[in-house]
This record gives sequence, C-alpha cells and structure tokens, in this order.
Amino acid sequence: MLITIARQCGAGGLIVGNALARHYNIPLYTRRHLQDLARQKGSLNLVDDFLNEFPVNSLLSAITVSEDAAHVTAQTRDALNKLIGADDCVIIGRCANFIFRDRQDKVAIFLKGDASARIQFMASYKGTI
Repeated sequence: MLITIARQCGAGGLIVGNALARHYNIPLYTRRHLQDLARQKGSLNLVDDFLNEFPVNSLLSAITVSEDAAHVTAQTRDALNKLIGADDCVIIGRCANFIFRDRQDKVAIFLKGDASARIQFMASYKGTI
C-alpha cells in the first residue's frame, strides 16, 4: 500500500503521515528522507531538482510541459520507484499522488483546513513535529 499525502500548509500532513506510518508499521518519506535515500543510493542527481522544487525558467517550463511532460514524469517516477521500491510506505507531498497515479495500491489523501486554524498551527509549530 502506498499512501500519498498532499496538503495545504499548516494542515498537519506530517502529523497524519507519522500516525499512519506508525499504525501500519511502514516507512514515512518526506522530502528530506527521500533526499537522504537518494544520496545513499547515488541517485540524488536524478531527483534533486524535483525534490528541492527549484524554480524554473517559465519558457523552459512551457517547453517541457508541452513537449516532454510524459518523459519528465516517467523519469521522476522511475527514480522515485528505485528509491522506495514496491514496498508499503507513506509519502508526504512530492506530487506522489500524481506520479504514482497508476499504482493500484495507492491511497491518496488531501488535507486542508480553515486558514486561521492552519495559521495558528504553524505559529505554534516551531519545528517540534
């Protein structure tokens, strides 16, 4: 089972992801976890720009989207598949719900919340999660 969690900022994605990972006794992958795993496996160069969400030139982005989006998605999916394998896990963000859209065992979750509650959560967050 692959659980993907997309979320609004401050909606508690990491809290929910940790709870699900503990409940099902499966690994949780955040951006940092995926970067560390890619570094260990020597494939950080394949996914570093994607994981860091580096801004792109709008012209290059338009060309990529119009002519080669399937290739870029497939390349990213293949690189992430090599990192996580077919094992059960929870992935926070990273467009995992889209990248792994064809995976039969995927459960996609989107967390959202009231803006004031999310702001209050982020104000109290202080890196304690």
